[in-house]
Amino acid sequence: MKQTTITKIVRLPDDVFDGVKIEIVILIYRKSKERSKLKECEVYLYSRNAKINSINENNCSNIIQYNQNKWELNDYAINISINKMSKTILEKI
Repeated sequence: MKQTTITKIVRLPDDVFDGVKIEIVILIYRKSKERSKLKECEVYLYSRNAKINSINENNCSNIIQYNQNKWELNDYAINISINKMSKTILEKI
């Protein structure tokens, strides 16, 4: 993780595969010899029951920006489902 930058995360609906309900997350990253100065990661969130046939910013339910520096401080644990209030409380612990 120290030599990569996550450029985008996509959380797809839970029923992408017929007959199976699982949470699917796609990570798109760039590898480089040096850590990129790009610290913001774009996250596309789809509602769990959405029906989609493509991935783009026009059909997702929410787009948020995450600062990757916070993941480095948290042993690279990435939590895209946490809301802002819970995130603030966890940062104080």
